[in-house]
Amino acid sequence: MTSTTPTSTVLVTGGAGFIGSHLTEALLDQGHSVLVLDDLSTGSEAALEAVARRSGFRFVKGSVLDRTLVDDLTRQAGTVVHLADVVGLPSYVERRLHSFTTSIVGAENVLRAAHRHGGRKVLLVGSSEIYGKSLTGPVAEGADRVLGDTGAARWSHCTAKAVDEILATAYHRELGVPTIVVRLFNTAGPRQGAGSGAVVPTFVRQALKGAPLTVHGTGRQRRCFTHVADAVDALLKLLDHPEAVGGVFNIGSDEETGIAALAARVIERAGSNSPIHLVSYPETYGPGHDDIERALPDTTRIRRLTGWRPQRGLVEILDAAIAEARRVCGARDDSAGGVVSAGTAEPDEPVSRGPGESVVRVSARLAGPAGHAEAAGSAQPTGLAGLAVTAGRAGSTEPAGFPELAEAAERAESAGPAEPAEPALV
Repeated sequence: MTSTTPTSTVLVTGGAGFIGSHLTEALLDQGHSVLVLDDLSTGSEAALEAVARRSGFRFVKGSVLDRTLVDDLTRQAGTVVHLADVVGLPSYVERRLHSFTTSIVGAENVLRAAHRHGGRKVLLVGSSEIYGKSLTGPVAEGADRVLGDTGAARWSHCTAKAVDEILATAYHRELGVPTIVVRLFNTAGPRQGAGSGAVVPTFVRQALKGAPLTVHGTGRQRRCFTHVADAVDALLKLLDHPEAVGGVFNIGSDEETGIAALAARVIERAGSNSPIHLVSYPETYGPGHDDIERALPDTTRIRRLTGWRPQRGLVEILDAAIAEARRVCGARDDSAGGVVSAGTAEPDEPVSRGPGESVVRVSARLAGPAGHAEAAGSAQPTGLAGLAVTAGRAGSTEPAGFPELAEAAERAESAGPAEPAEPALV
């Protein structure tokens, strides 16, 4: 079986993407040579700008659907990290056939080439979507999968990821290919674009513009977010551990948050006056859309094998995303009040609503050097749990209350203050 050594060459499919570009840098830092294969459909050569001239790096523009190309590049490598895939829920919904077949054919091309060239090691990067609608708490790798109607786009994607894993397991058990499968839970951090529908950069971009933060459904969906640097560290540890071969591993944080509470925290960290805008799933994705209410990993397996634990928490993820968005978009801090320039939207600007939609106004103006949030219309400084939250159904003057946001914020507050220096999709 092939092991990863400091002088080996690693092929990274999807290496110009969000996670792939960070992994490429880390592999080069360890002394590996790195071949990146990417068709740039969602990745960008700009993401590889920092490594473009480094010794041992080579970029090839092409697709994992090109069997001949994948075979040739695998021949040149000792290890393959397969990250290439269709990205984002909108893509799964709008191009279901393309998403399904790309995932399966790409994985099979990589595994076939690895077997053909003497059993190259393959790390297959999968997704927490594999578990479906599990509501039982932290899910271990052997947990039952709970899926919805095959006609729903979301389940076609997670089924494709399951087929990828089945292929990897079969190639290992029957043909001796050394494979490792990982399931990532909501990785976030620098270089993650909002265009794929990822929730953290989308919320950050909206907050810095002073636009409504769009929350689908009730906002009670619960997620954990893993900093991309921690995710990459986990991948490297598994690649270097001989006992990881043949295994399946969850990679994720145990810091859980509701999506509406996440939106409130983004608004607070960005010093924005944006409201939170509730939008029904059918309005965006059509009738019959299913969602995953909770996604939280049990990471006992990787922790026991490698000692890996995430070193950064949600606050650090959000602060890094906000800082990067400010650099990219040209937003700047107001040196007098510490409030980010948030476009032309004013706190009392009316927000358009469609039938059945809600608008939640969250005021998180930073009050002086103490950094407290000040509730709208009140001189009382508050923490995250004291954010002023009101909700009203379109066509009604009676407030809906939206207690889940306040409750989630209170839970976050009870866990302790969120300090900038603290290590920190729907």
